[in-house]
Amino acid sequence: MKTEWWYESSLYDINGMVVLARLTVRDDDTAEILTDGGEQYEFASQDQAEIWLTDEEYYTLDMLYETFAEQGTPIDPRIKPPCASCDGDLLKQMVIKLG
Repeated sequence: MKTEWWYESSLYDINGMVVLARLTVRDDDTAEILTDGGEQYEFASQDQAEIWLTDEEYYTLDMLYETFAEQGTPIDPRIKPPCASCDGDLLKQMVIKLG
């Protein structure tokens, strides 16, 4: 199983907020997305989940880090994947208000 973090680019560009979604890909390639509102979406494959994310204007969190590096801008230390023991605590960390 692997976990990837994605951010919603339109909210970052407009409001300076980093709103995250968690993509979990299971060993059988099925996938689940957890959004900041607690919605969970199931997909038959990682590819289908990634299509949904890109359609909703999400990009991998790594891409945001790369953008900062290309611009020579330091990464705000608050911008990081959340860490919690349960989804309820995780959800509280999935919206990062900057500024």
